[in-house]
Amino acid sequence: MYQLLKELPIIGLRYPRIIDNILIGSKEYRRKGDMIKYVFYRYQLDDNLDIIEHSGRFISLENIVDECLNNNNISYWMRDCYKVNNHYQCLIEFKYNMNNSTYKHRYFIVTSSDLLDYKIIKEIEYPSNYFIFKQIGDYILTSKITKDEDNPNYFWGKYLFEFNLDEKLIRPRFDSIVNYNKDKGHVLHYVRHNDKGYNILFSIRHQIVDSSTFMYKIYTANSNDLIHFYNTQEMEVDFHNINTEWLSYPSIFIKNNKEFIVCNQDEFGKSKGVLILSKV
Repeated sequence: MYQLLKELPIIGLRYPRIIDNILIGSKEYRRKGDMIKYVFYRYQLDDNLDIIEHSGRFISLENIVDECLNNNNISYWMRDCYKVNNHYQCLIEFKYNMNNSTYKHRYFIVTSSDLLDYKIIKEIEYPSNYFIFKQIGDYILTSKITKDEDNPNYFWGKYLFEFNLDEKLIRPRFDSIVNYNKDKGHVLHYVRHNDKGYNILFSIRHQIVDSSTFMYKIYTANSNDLIHFYNTQEMEVDFHNINTEWLSYPSIFIKNNKEFIVCNQDEFGKSKGVLILSKV
């Protein structure tokens, strides 16, 4: 069970992550007509997980992709971040907006000592009709983007899990809840791997009945092989004192041996503050 710890007074920071008292996410940098460009913003937190005044900085990644700061069609998003030998290793997605009708993606594994300056380790060469969420060794955990036959004009289409495990494309199987015929989107947020196997945190984009709108729900599941998942269940959240109908883009972090989640609310981080939840 998770409950609200606090709401950070940052409006518009999307897909937030916290690691070592550093908060990072993507925020609007420039708007031109109906085209919105998002880039990284980084904030320093104190030991109470409050934002240190004047610590916010935007991050340019032009050493990775030329002109990515000046080109209004390119936004970037952090899909994964973890520590390796006292450095941060991150999976970054560069999203190319093609006239607000389609998108193309490039993915890079990068390293940083401070989440301010980044160096390329490698670019992941992968078809553009996939969202890449995490790489574990030779495993690439993704969702495949296809046309939604129920809504063929929706530019995102639908995107459902398809994992690349040792170059074999696998559609993972879940003991409940996940339905490849009805679900409109699968987003993998966090993978915990230990000697007991894998535990994942993910979202499903559900279409609201008799409506053209969607909502996200967050789930957890366990697996020994990333193929067969069991104990699939909705994440328990106490919504008391949370003025939102649902949560989006959650990321788990550990501080002082306690587990927390940082996430956006039911507007995908566009107009409300960032939430921090504590596990109880």
